[in-house]
Amino acid sequence: MHIKELCTVLCVAFVATSCGGSSGGSSASPVAPTTVPVSDDKSEDSTDPPETPTPETPAPGSERILDDLRIFVDGETTLTVGATTTLQLEARYTDGTRETVVAEEWSYSGDWITIAGQGGTTLTVTAAEVGTGTLTASFGGQVETVDITVEAAASTSAASPEGVARVTQADLTRAPDLTPKLIPAGDPLFGLFEKYIKVFGISVLAFSGYPDAMLVQVATTTAEYLDNNEDGVPDNLTVNSQMMRNGASFVLHTSTATNQEPPQWTAVKDRRELAYIEHTTMMAAEANRGGTVCGTPCGELNDTSLEHVPELFQKAGYMEAYPSDFMDARGSTLADAMDTARGGYFRTSPSSYPDSAWFTITDPYPYDAQIIEYFYWGLVANLGMLGDRSPRVCADIEAEWTLCTRSQFRSTDTGLYAMLTDPRFNLPTVAPDGSYR
Repeated sequence: MHIKELCTVLCVAFVATSCGGSSGGSSASPVAPTTVPVSDDKSEDSTDPPETPTPETPAPGSERILDDLRIFVDGETTLTVGATTTLQLEARYTDGTRETVVAEEWSYSGDWITIAGQGGTTLTVTAAEVGTGTLTASFGGQVETVDITVEAAASTSAASPEGVARVTQADLTRAPDLTPKLIPAGDPLFGLFEKYIKVFGISVLAFSGYPDAMLVQVATTTAEYLDNNEDGVPDNLTVNSQMMRNGASFVLHTSTATNQEPPQWTAVKDRRELAYIEHTTMMAAEANRGGTVCGTPCGELNDTSLEHVPELFQKAGYMEAYPSDFMDARGSTLADAMDTARGGYFRTSPSSYPDSAWFTITDPYPYDAQIIEYFYWGLVANLGMLGDRSPRVCADIEAEWTLCTRSQFRSTDTGLYAMLTDPRFNLPTVAPDGSYR
């Protein structure tokens, strides 16, 4: 016969007949623990334990065997993006006792939630991306699971016109998933855009019909520029935080018209759901992997992302984070460098420039647009993306930019080169190649 002994000294948890003490409010004399034999079989000499309430915690010295686990959710298991809920793991034992325990491990796969509090008795789950998955807890050789569903936030409040494509704080330091994602029904941007990818501080939004391969290429180029050493975090967190706050977004459209606003954007740009977007850069369907800055004129593929990604991170990121250096107005460090490159200050593009100038744009751009163009030319020249990559580009761009190779740029435009290599700014030092990590 196998016998277990149940001991208890907690008089208040038992009736007086079990503890030998008074059930009244007066103090009781110490009573020796009662030992009750419990038989695993029903033989004649077995003694049944007295019917007493089960304590919530085990008595000192008692031996417990884990029966099963339960996960308790203080909140909902269906969450909207950004919402949180808390979980606790309860262990239940064969003697009827139970307690909240620290899980040996909480595990899940994917990016649909983030968790905090591992190592404590309370776990906080935050909904990160639309999706459904299973959260698993293990303890004492057993596992318990709970299904968590993350849905898009409903578009019910004009004060919060956000959805799954809006960059969050968590996205700033998370290596991007460069897979196109559909904007789900019920999301604020559903019906306005079709797909999106988030890359650190920037959201890449694609209208219906924009090729997935080109959406991926734009996102890849963005990741390569912002995380130039490809360690999974952006090189300049200050700049990316600024872009997150102002809703910096690429708008990918299918229009082939030039020098005019894309009709797809014109149709939606004033919608209140897009009010959080302060800075945009438009890109047509010309983002080809393996393409170059020169593209067709050099007999190569076009890759418009190589030019337009720097445009957005300059105006939505660097200009906001370092205004005295990057502001698109006369007197900033960048503007002073540009005026040197043009041989003087010109509020609008002149029809001709001094012979000493190397940035000689004649398109009717205002001063702020000229600064954006100048920054781009200097950056790609310094990264070897012009004549060092496509020798035929030099003749194609000489009417606007004459420093075609890396060595020409570094020896001539010392002002901009100093900015591009200033460790305060952590600007790219390696040209994108269409492959991230």
